[in-house]
Amino acid sequence: MRRELLNAFAATLMTEDVVVVEATGNAAAVAAVMTPHVKKVVIANPKQVRVIAYAKTRPTRSTPASGSVRNFVWGRS
Repeated sequence: MRRELLNAFAATLMTEDVVVVEATGNAAAVAAVMTPHVKKVVIANPKQVRVIAYAKTRPTRSTPASGSVRNFVWGRS
């Protein structure tokens, strides 16, 4: 992973965003880059991340349907 690309992506995040990172060999380094830009960084089990990434959610009163939830999976198109 190229650090300058990760820095550029982190700069696009908002301070109220929460980021989930798969617990792999470089998870701590990714979390260190993301932490100054977001509200919270969570390092999770890869199986849990897969479930979260493919979950189908419906808007509720606490989660507006305005598109405020953004999905990004590093390395996937």
